[in-house]
Amino acid sequence: MKMKLEHYKELEAAVNKVLTDRPNLRKIYIHANATFSRFCWDVFWASGYNLKTLYDYLNDSHINTAMAKILNKEAYEKGE
Repeated sequence: MKMKLEHYKELEAAVNKVLTDRPNLRKIYIHANATFSRFCWDVFWASGYNLKTLYDYLNDSHINTAMAKILNKEAYEKGE
């Protein structure tokens, strides 16, 4: 992963706040048959994380990789 550890930890904290504030969000997306990518990006935008910080040195693919790790892609795809 190309994201700096500092930024990853900040993003992880922001994402976890979204999930804490909306505990049923994952289930809502799963039951709506939303793709994991859609879930990741919606949570990313809801986190309010400073996009410019990441796009100074990353692209969407790198951010998607970090979000997949934070949001546990395997669990999402299993419906958990």
